[in-house]
Amino acid sequence: MHETCAHTPRRDALLVAEALERASRVSAVRYELEFTLHAERDDFDGRAVVRFDLSGAGDVFIDARLGTLHELTLNTTVLPAVCDGFRITLPAELLLAKNEVHLRWTSPHEHTGVGFHRFKDPEDGATYAYTDFEPFSAHRLFPCFDQPDIKAVYAVEAVAPAAWTVIANGRTLETSDVLGGLKRHRFAELPPFSTYLVALCAGPWHTQRAEHAGIELGVHCRASLARFLDADEIFAVTRQGFDFYTNEFAQGYPFGKYDQIFVPEFNSGAMENVGAVTFNECMVFRDPPTEAQRLSRAEVILHELAHMWFGNLVTMRWWEDLWLNESFATYISFLALDEATRFKACWRAFLSGIKGWALGEDQKPSTHPIACSVEDTEQTFLNFDGITYGKGASVLKQLRAWLGAEGFREGLRLHFRRHALGNASLADFLAALSDASGRDLSAWSKLWLETSGVNTLGVSSDGTLHQSVGNGSGVLRPHLLRIARWAPQADGTLRRTHLEEVRIDGASASLPAAFRPERGTLIWANADDLAFARIALDAESLQTVAEHLGSVECALTRMGLHVSLFDMLRDAQLSPQRWVEITLRALTHESDGEILEAGLRRVASVLSRYVSDAKRAGTVRHAFATAQSVLDTTLPGSDLRLHWSRGIIGLVGTREDAAKLKTWLDDAPASINVDQGMRWRILARAAAFDLPGTVERIAQERKRDPSDRGAKMSFACEAAFGDSSNKQAVFERFVQATESHDLLKSAMPLFFWAHQRTQLAPLARRWLDVLPALSKSADFEYLSRGFARSLAPHCVCDDALLQAGQELLQSLSADQAPLRRILLEELDEMQRTLRLRAL
Repeated sequence: MHETCAHTPRRDALLVAEALERASRVSAVRYELEFTLHAERDDFDGRAVVRFDLSGAGDVFIDARLGTLHELTLNTTVLPAVCDGFRITLPAELLLAKNEVHLRWTSPHEHTGVGFHRFKDPEDGATYAYTDFEPFSAHRLFPCFDQPDIKAVYAVEAVAPAAWTVIANGRTLETSDVLGGLKRHRFAELPPFSTYLVALCAGPWHTQRAEHAGIELGVHCRASLARFLDADEIFAVTRQGFDFYTNEFAQGYPFGKYDQIFVPEFNSGAMENVGAVTFNECMVFRDPPTEAQRLSRAEVILHELAHMWFGNLVTMRWWEDLWLNESFATYISFLALDEATRFKACWRAFLSGIKGWALGEDQKPSTHPIACSVEDTEQTFLNFDGITYGKGASVLKQLRAWLGAEGFREGLRLHFRRHALGNASLADFLAALSDASGRDLSAWSKLWLETSGVNTLGVSSDGTLHQSVGNGSGVLRPHLLRIARWAPQADGTLRRTHLEEVRIDGASASLPAAFRPERGTLIWANADDLAFARIALDAESLQTVAEHLGSVECALTRMGLHVSLFDMLRDAQLSPQRWVEITLRALTHESDGEILEAGLRRVASVLSRYVSDAKRAGTVRHAFATAQSVLDTTLPGSDLRLHWSRGIIGLVGTREDAAKLKTWLDDAPASINVDQGMRWRILARAAAFDLPGTVERIAQERKRDPSDRGAKMSFACEAAFGDSSNKQAVFERFVQATESHDLLKSAMPLFFWAHQRTQLAPLARRWLDVLPALSKSADFEYLSRGFARSLAPHCVCDDALLQAGQELLQSLSADQAPLRRILLEELDEMQRTLRLRAL
């Protein structure tokens, strides 16, 4: 039989009620899978035998998003080879206590980064394919019970061109030649794990191998990137992670070998597939990396490795506990960085990056509790946010401080002993921590995990620590924090003179007399960054920070102060011009790469979005001139010069400054190495200001850089030009979304420019008008991380666009909840943008 699956308009989503019912009936699942991959065809062939035990009465469905289903047999009965687009229903009258389903199909590869993605390298013509399934896309590769609490055993074979390397979850047991220049690969079976963690990566990968404590290690990237791969550092961090986690968890690595594959056009940072982690290949550094970039990559490596235990060995039952999966891996990876690697700036990166993201998300009108219900798999996408990752990780950091390192560690070990190879819930995790530490966590959980919003902590003029509620649930929470007093020294620095550990669970707590604010001193209410809260500055401390932020001796405190100042800006307590002035003054004295990188990135964003038209020219000229003056000095260390030389590109806001940087392409200062990434970013600014000769220069750079990055940046430069007909053509490519989604998304951040507001106003309105239709036709990944967010026209928004957006928001129906949330957040940012421009 041969019949194409009829794709119906129904959403490809699984409801929590359906998952609960199916998990109560289906058990002992085993998949026997065979895939045939082709070098020249944009599809693949699959065969599967699905074995499972079943209890109860009624039909059972298998998730399946296939191209053409050729064969379907249930318990020796041949069935019509049909599915309804996303599911194959197995009729109750043919089901037994033990079942066997045989299927054969052909499916197209994806070009969206979801499912079984295929990529052709423009440099050497080589073809690569890899999978990405979280939370609900394994059924795009093979028919399965696609939910985390139906774990299974997988027997996998793959037939592929003989020159290809094929990587799956288990180690390769054997390979054998097949007619037609193909080779068969058979992989080891592993202990049961969830479908979203299945991996299959194929292509002529460049591979380097190593070993650690009996574990086979592999690092892989495209052949055209082999010259950039620093596998030694990747292996070193991986080994440090294995040693740290096996000791911390008292549990050996459960999955045999460990491959790390850097793949093209990846939608996120990385994915923790069992034994075969995929990474965004931006972590193969084509340009000289800063230490901050190396730290960031090391954290991702350790984050994914932590998931092998927390997420893969012990897995959530349903996506409502996604936060615990991601928060735990985030927190423990930073702890591993601090205790097991050379990257001692990690907590500064945590504060500015993941925690800063969380503080921003928690102040949005869409804020939600860390632990919240998830009605279906589509809703899961919305919870890959700062609250899930950053706030959860921050409260785990606070919890470890409350319980003590030993109590926290023993709780983790108990959790793994109780639930290894199974599924567990938040209640199970908290029970293990409570039993191991002897502390009842029910009240803590209710206040921290089941409420939304962020508190503000600060010291008042009389020296009292106070706590106030913010948005969301409006509750006061318990905090363990350290208060520090900083005073000026003869050498001009601000040095810490007093430190006090304080617990607060109400509106106020008394402090020693030393913490009464005085002129010239700084009182900082979150030394060591234990508390998840906004930290307010008293008037005297704010004045001290405005004048002497760069002189505070502790880098972690300086980073915290930068975060608080940015909060004040976004609350309209500081004008954008004043914030830029304070921040740039501090950055000119900054010696820490993490702080410098984060600060320059924020300055570029504020100049683009929050500064009014009347003030923009003067403010951006000041910012650019400040960076240029720093580059004209002797910087102590190449890392700082690299940060400033890259950061100045984001400060371009006038045609004159764009022209100055364009000269770097041929005649850069002797002390500045203009790498290829910088060359493309400079050209994007030149295009945005329509500088003469830019079109020809883009063509030259495309020859200089024939890689996929060159193709993406060439398109991004095209998108930056201000010509109205060009803008319209590029915008329609975004809407149609028929090309590589990675290509399209690469240009979106460079499409809207503040100085192009007049010609872009109609397209800003069109962005709003097409959102409802695109939310139904496009993959949610493309909508949420691309069109609706990266392309959101904040820098050109006005009152009319905000009003139209609010009217659209009110018109959305209940079944458009994902779009409703995205639009609510983007309109909130537009409202903030307009308010700050008016300051």
